[in-house]
Amino acid sequence: MENLRVMRPRPNRDAPTGANFMARKRQLRTPPASDPPKKRTRRIYDAGEERNDIREDDWGGEDDGEEEERAEDQEGQEPADGEPEDEEDLAPETFRNGKEKVGRKGQGIRSKKWPGFKRTFTQGARKLSGNLLAHAASYTWDLLQRFTSTKHWIKSKRPTVTIQDLLERLPKAADEIDEVWTQEKEDELQAEFQNDPLRLFTATKRDIHTHLWSLWRKTCQLRQVFPTDIIGAKQYLEYWDKVKIGNGVFIPKPNWTRAFCEELDFLVISSPCHGDMDLLSLFIRYSVACSINDRRLIPLDESGMRNPFFGEIEQEIKRSNGTISLQDIGRRVRQGWVSRGLPLPWEALVMERLEKLAFIDDVEPFVQEQGTEFQSYDVTTEDLKRVTEAFRTVTDLGYPLFPNMDEQFKVISHSRAAKDAPRDFQELTSLRLPLLLADMRFRAKRRLLEEISRPDEGDSRGIDSGDDEFANGSRTQCSARVRSGSEQAGDAEAEESNLADGDMNLDGDNDDDDPADHPQSPIVVGGPRRPNTSRYRWTPGIRRLTATQTMERSFEDKNWASYMHPLTVTRDGAAPSVRQSTAGGVADLEQALKSNAAAGASNMMINQ
Repeated sequence: MENLRVMRPRPNRDAPTGANFMARKRQLRTPPASDPPKKRTRRIYDAGEERNDIREDDWGGEDDGEEEERAEDQEGQEPADGEPEDEEDLAPETFRNGKEKVGRKGQGIRSKKWPGFKRTFTQGARKLSGNLLAHAASYTWDLLQRFTSTKHWIKSKRPTVTIQDLLERLPKAADEIDEVWTQEKEDELQAEFQNDPLRLFTATKRDIHTHLWSLWRKTCQLRQVFPTDIIGAKQYLEYWDKVKIGNGVFIPKPNWTRAFCEELDFLVISSPCHGDMDLLSLFIRYSVACSINDRRLIPLDESGMRNPFFGEIEQEIKRSNGTISLQDIGRRVRQGWVSRGLPLPWEALVMERLEKLAFIDDVEPFVQEQGTEFQSYDVTTEDLKRVTEAFRTVTDLGYPLFPNMDEQFKVISHSRAAKDAPRDFQELTSLRLPLLLADMRFRAKRRLLEEISRPDEGDSRGIDSGDDEFANGSRTQCSARVRSGSEQAGDAEAEESNLADGDMNLDGDNDDDDPADHPQSPIVVGGPRRPNTSRYRWTPGIRRLTATQTMERSFEDKNWASYMHPLTVTRDGAAPSVRQSTAGGVADLEQALKSNAAAGASNMMINQ
C-alpha cells in the first residue's frame, strides 16, 4: 500500500482556493500571452457592474458632445436577434487585466450619467400600472428603432450640404426684374448696398457662439431654408435687439443671442409645422401681435392654400376695423365653426392658446396711420417660448396633441451628419450678405407695389388693398413695440375717423345709413395668392373680385370660393353672424348674378 500512488481529484476552479490565495487570483486574472482574449470569456469579479445587462450595453445617454456622437466611426448598429452586442469593434478599450470593455464610452451603462438615468427609470416605473409598464419596457427599443430609421432617412434625403449647395439656393437678382422692379432700380440698389452701414456691420467679424452655428447648419440642411426666411422681411418679422449704425438709425443685430437661437432651433426641428416654415412664421407673428394688442390688418396666410380657418380670421379682422382685439376675433370665429358643427383644427387650438398666453388686458391697442409703412414685428425669446408652450399644451381628450417634441428634436439633431456648411465666418458672410440684399430688394419692391395700388384701392384698413394689402415693410427706425404716447393718441384719432367712414363691408353694403354722404364705390375683395415659386420672387398679385352695391360690375372667375364660408354682416354694426350655405341661397345668388356669375364664385353669399 505504501508504494501505490494515490490519485487525488483535480481541484475545481470554482472551489474555494487554498492557502496561496494571491497566486491563485493572479493566475485567474492574467490570460496567457499567446492566447488572445475570447469574445465571451468568463466574467471576472472586477468587471462588476460593467456588464449587468447585455441588452443595454450599446445604447443610452451620450455625454461626449455633438461632434463625437455624430462621427461616422461612432455609428451604432442594431444587433440581430440572438446575437450579443459586445462585438470586438464596439469595444476598443480594455480593463487593466486586458479584458475588453463592452459598449461605447459615453453610451448606455458606460455613460457618466447612467446612475442617475437608472434611478429615474426605476422611480418612474414603480408608479406605472401593468399595461403601461409593459409599454415602458419596450419604449427604449422603439426609440432605438426610430433613431436608426431617422438617421438612415437623413443620410439619404438630407445629405451633408456644402457652401456651393447653399450659394446656389440664394435668390438671384435677374429673377426679380420685371415691369415693377426694373434693371435701373436694381442697379441703384446694388450701388446703395455697397456703402450700406448694415452691410459693413454684418461683414465685420465678431465672435459667434455655437448655437448660432447650429441654427444655421440645421436649418439649411434639414429644412432647406435660411434662418432669415423664418425671421425676416418676407415674414414681417425681425430680431428685437437693435444696434445703432449711425445718424440715429437702428437696425436688428445680425448675431442673435444664445437663448433666441436655442428656442428657434427647437421650433425649426420639432414644431408640428414640419417643413412648412411659413406656417411657423405665421404662429410667431400671431404671438407678437397678441402681445402688443395689434389692431392692424395682420398678415396671416397670404398663400391662401392652408386651412380656411386663417381666411376667416383675416376677414373678421377686416370687418372689425380695429374695434376689437384678436382675442375677441378668435373667439368669435371659433364659435362660428362650432355652431356649424365643424371640429376646430389644430391650428385654431394653437392660436387660442397664443391668445391666452400673450394677451395682456392693460396694453393699449396698437394702431397705425393709413398710408404709412407696415412696421415689422420685433420677435423676442419670450415670443418664441410662447409658441413652444402653445404647441405643448394643446390637447385632445386631455392628452397632448404633440407629446414627442423633445424626442423628435433629440433624435433628429443627433441623426444628422457633422461638418455642414457654413463652416466658418467667411462662408457665413457669403450667405448673409446676399440674403440681406434680397431683403432690401423685397422691401423696396413691396413699397413700389403699395404706391401703385394705393390711389385706386380705397381704405386699406377696411378692404383688401389689392396686390399686397400688407405691403409696407422697409427697414424702420421705429419699432412696433416702442411708440410714444402722442403717436398712439394720433393713431387712435385716425382709427376713430376710419370707423366713422364704415367702408369695411365685404358684401357690398355700406354701413353708413346716409348714402348721400358716402357715394358708392367699388369694393375689392381679395382672394388667396398663388404659392411663390421662388423664395424672394414677387408673385404678381391676386386676381381681385370687384363689385358695387348695385351689382353693376361682374365678378372674375375664382376657384377659391370653396375656402370662404358665407358671412352675413348687419347694417347696424352688430356682430356678423355665420350661416350655412343652402341650395336655395346658391340659386338666389345665381339668379342675381345671371350670366355674369362664375362657377368659382357662386358659393359666396352676398347680402344687401
